[in-house]
Amino acid sequence: MKKFLGFALLAAFGLGSCTNIDFEEERIKYQEALQAKYNEAFVQEFGQINPNHNWGFGDLVAPNVTRAAVPNANQWGSEFGLDVPAPLTDNQKNTVTAWFTNTKNPTGVAVSWENYFAQQVSSTTYGQNMDELYDAGHGYTDHVFNFNRGDCGPNDNVNNGRDPQYSDKIQYMTGQSTKAFGYHESVGQNTYFDHYVIIPGEMIDPTDALAATGESIKGMYFVGFDYESYKNWAPEEDRVERDFYFNDWIIKITPGLFLPSSNTTRIMCEDLGVIGDFDFNDVVFDVQIKQVVPANQANEWYHSEGTIVLRAAGGTLPLYVNGVEVHEAFGVETNVMVNTGNGATCAPVVLAFEPTSWDANDIEVKVVDGANEYTIDTKRGVAPGKFACPVSVNWSSERVNIKETYPKFSSWVADPNVKFWE
Repeated sequence: MKKFLGFALLAAFGLGSCTNIDFEEERIKYQEALQAKYNEAFVQEFGQINPNHNWGFGDLVAPNVTRAAVPNANQWGSEFGLDVPAPLTDNQKNTVTAWFTNTKNPTGVAVSWENYFAQQVSSTTYGQNMDELYDAGHGYTDHVFNFNRGDCGPNDNVNNGRDPQYSDKIQYMTGQSTKAFGYHESVGQNTYFDHYVIIPGEMIDPTDALAATGESIKGMYFVGFDYESYKNWAPEEDRVERDFYFNDWIIKITPGLFLPSSNTTRIMCEDLGVIGDFDFNDVVFDVQIKQVVPANQANEWYHSEGTIVLRAAGGTLPLYVNGVEVHEAFGVETNVMVNTGNGATCAPVVLAFEPTSWDANDIEVKVVDGANEYTIDTKRGVAPGKFACPVSVNWSSERVNIKETYPKFSSWVADPNVKFWE
């Protein structure tokens, strides 16, 4: 949101005309004055603040996870608190496969998830020669574990890379990236990183006809691959040229989103912009911190890894969460709101980060307003620029005061034991 207050404070401190000033000192003065104004407006809106209020923050309970692939599906729900996608129905698979088979050279979309599920949809006979599937969003190749030869392998045991409790062919990947995909083909021993397209379900079924049978693919994303192969030493007629139909191998990808759990929290923020709207949706993100068990305990230390899931951005100033500008991450301009009922609707963005503590309050949220920048801070007993709550709690729509969405919010301000979302 545009910060009209910021310009007034800027003039008050003379920052528009001074030179050779201590920028850090002036930044602190700016933030303190902004916080004082915000605190006054917050108390006027919600009443006196409990002096011991920590606004939902505290140490997260850390689950254990092994880096890259997580083949033990028993961990997905109970230990990590992941929302595991349901198996695809035959009707869904057939609809998706038919679309890729009949649509030549479609224009796809980009998604950015570092933790995600991959599910098998279908493949042609050429898929048998696509012997490894890669994601390559980090600039190097990561094998999507157990996805080989146009398939995800049989449903037999955990060691094979899948768990028999799930009827579909599915795998969970961590610390990788959906920004790019590729495959290796076994005939000519070539690897291609530009022979894929990501298609949202809304493009495949624009009228949402599958919803009539409870099989809607709206909100889903599918990756299709176009096969090519050649041998440098073989006759030209042995070459398989691209046909630009991306049906030779199709998978569904789903971000690794969290279920409500003790090791996950949702952060809702005010960017101190138009002070007084208090919708707390200027940025909304979920946080999970994990204790990582090394694959080779003889050579690696136990360490922690964090995941941030960007959910919404109701602000229109550059805003950074752990150094990532949220509008850029969503793929929109800075002045475009995301997922707040006013602006763009975007898929969640999943980011990996290295935590400095077990407290999600330590994740830096920074706003840049012209020549000024400041952090969205939360301290005990002071009006919060951000607060933590369960991931089951929905954020307010744009310009809807949080107490209109949750009438017990003012009671929570006075008593931290109140669960305002219930």
